[in-house]
Amino acid sequence: MEYRILGASGVRVSTVCLGTAFFGLRPDARASDDLV
Repeated sequence: MEYRILGASGVRVSTVCLGTAFFGLRPDARASDDLV
């Protein structure tokens, strides 16, 4: 996995993420697994 330093905070974070702000309704556990 690739990591980068987040701004001046020095926090190391992975470059892979899954944003879910625009999925609409909250998916159930099975739908969430399918998305990932």
